[in-house]
Amino acid sequence: MQEIKTNPTVRHTTPLQLLAAFAATVAVLFVLLLGACALPAQPVLEHVYDSAQTIQQEGLYPEYFGFKLFQMDNYTDTIMLFEAAAMGEQDPLTAMMTATAYNVDNFETMAGDLAVYCERTIPLATGAQKAVQLVPFSYARYWHGYLIWLRPLLCVMSITGVRVVQYLVLFVLLYVFGIKMHERYLFPALFLLGMAYAGRRDRRTLVLLLGLSATAFINEGIVLDNSLRLGSSLGHLNNDTVVLAMLLSAANVALAFLGVWTCRDVCLPVSAADETLEHPAYLPVKQLEKKPGDPRTFQQDVSLHWRKRDWLLMLGVTLVYAIVALTNLGSMKAPQNPWVSSTRNEQVIIDLGEHHDDVTMLYFCQVSYSNFSVAVSEDGESWSDDYIADMAEGECFQWKYLTPSYMGKDKYGNDQRFFYSQPIKFSARYVRITSQQIGLKMNEIIFQDANGDRIPATVIAQLNVMEESTLYSDANNIFDEQDTLEGLPSWWNSTYFDEIYHARTAYEHLHGTAPYETSHPPLGKVIMSLGIAIFGMVPFGWRVMGALAGILMLPAMYLIHSSKCRRGPCGASS
Repeated sequence: MQEIKTNPTVRHTTPLQLLAAFAATVAVLFVLLLGACALPAQPVLEHVYDSAQTIQQEGLYPEYFGFKLFQMDNYTDTIMLFEAAAMGEQDPLTAMMTATAYNVDNFETMAGDLAVYCERTIPLATGAQKAVQLVPFSYARYWHGYLIWLRPLLCVMSITGVRVVQYLVLFVLLYVFGIKMHERYLFPALFLLGMAYAGRRDRRTLVLLLGLSATAFINEGIVLDNSLRLGSSLGHLNNDTVVLAMLLSAANVALAFLGVWTCRDVCLPVSAADETLEHPAYLPVKQLEKKPGDPRTFQQDVSLHWRKRDWLLMLGVTLVYAIVALTNLGSMKAPQNPWVSSTRNEQVIIDLGEHHDDVTMLYFCQVSYSNFSVAVSEDGESWSDDYIADMAEGECFQWKYLTPSYMGKDKYGNDQRFFYSQPIKFSARYVRITSQQIGLKMNEIIFQDANGDRIPATVIAQLNVMEESTLYSDANNIFDEQDTLEGLPSWWNSTYFDEIYHARTAYEHLHGTAPYETSHPPLGKVIMSLGIAIFGMVPFGWRVMGALAGILMLPAMYLIHSSKCRRGPCGASS
């Protein structure tokens, strides 16, 4: 069976096209910022004045729920509000280039200074004005482009409405109308919707919370079901679920419009009827009398005031979730004992015992940096052309089929080998494995016949070896753990998605070798390595610590929520 070769046509982006795209982006942003600066100043000033009063009440760094994790940065917002208000002083182009703010060094009085600026600029019935010196400062920093979004919003709403738009509605709109959006991108909106309903009893926020939770849950169920049945590459938008996916999309679009409608009523000025609401419109904040970070300002009631049912509910929910999370988390078995190549072209000759038709080959390797090749023969003398087996650095700790491949070009125009997903089926008695690197770590090989039954195989020769090398090992290791494959290759018995980075890096931390994945802080992978140390380098081992973290989050969330919401509907929702 010959290797499949092709050379697909690939379109390449030229430097001139990249430069043109960059210039076009700058031009579009320039026009948008200029347009934002040209908006009428009067409505912006009025809403900035309302915003300044809100920030004066909250402080520059208010803490929600008494936790620094939920701390607002009103200092930066005040600077941006100053810029938005001061745009009306000059022509749009000059205002855009200078980005004037005032009193940026008056850390404690900035919000009050902003209110004074608005009082002096527009006729407001505020009584006597304070004698405050306003010192201009050009603040054209990297967040200057935020005015493209902020100033139009300030034409119709104050900072309170801007927060709702940015923190809640944008999450929903990006998720519903953006492309390639994962369900997890919606999770912050669900959290904020829950907080919004806790603070403002608007049934529409509850409908949004329940509706978006349901569509996200069903959509994730579709993906998981299709991935388990058909493979991860076919995990979405298949023929048997396309109608349901369309219905979910329609529901999300309807919920998005509901979110915009709700946001309009929450953000824009309230009517007289709304002023009589029994519940406050927004969650109360904790105003610090001293500078943030001073431990003397924290006075916390450490008593939980719990009853027996609180303990039973918390422990019961945690136990149920723990059982669900740890059941079917992953296989407890995986090959551990590798054959390691001692030379670049070390070969292993394998005898299948007799001639077999429609043979497929599966292999399980550790971290390796180049592919290896496979050839077949009827007599052990005349060999077929080599099949190239996929074993790059991102293919470790997973069961893989030997599949056809071809040489092509990547998006940068470089030569690259591409692999098909369907396994190769060959007819032969002998198989030859040839390493293409020193240190290829192959844990196990399994051959299957046309019925999927395993074919007993033995190593009859190990060629081109360097026995004095510290890497030299017995090639029979590739057949000593044949019972470790349970079912077909899948997430159950192999690394899946980003586990090719994180599980592998956890393994490297455990063994003191250079970590592969360094784009994220190492603590998570170090914690994962504890599970690997206890259960071995098996799927359950590299997943158990993440599952345990999720389990422990439930009592932690219950404790936090109940300690801050001890009474009323908020406490009951704990």
